[in-house]
Amino acid sequence: CVEVTNVNEMTIADAAAIEANGGRLISDASVNTVAQLMGLGFDRPQVEKALRQTQGRVMMAADLLFEKQAKHEERERVARLRQRQGGGGILSMFGFGSITHS
Repeated sequence: CVEVTNVNEMTIADAAAIEANGGRLISDASVNTVAQLMGLGFDRPQVEKALRQTQGRVMMAADLLFEKQAKHEERERVARLRQRQGGGGILSMFGFGSITHS
């Protein structure tokens, strides 16, 4: 039985025990796991969805959440970059600006 109350305090032995159990925490998993993942900055609906998608596998759920967060942050970064460049797409990236026809 693996009980981790704070993901930041998880040891390599804890992670190995969780992985050996198919990636699932056993004790009070439904409560502790949600709280642990929420402690990483995710909201409850995101956490619950990730846990359902990974059949309760904590490490896989955390990976999924971080992957989705990284993709979201990348989309926002690209949108800000495009906005700063005047929304001209790839042409403006190479200094062509917007093309107008007379």
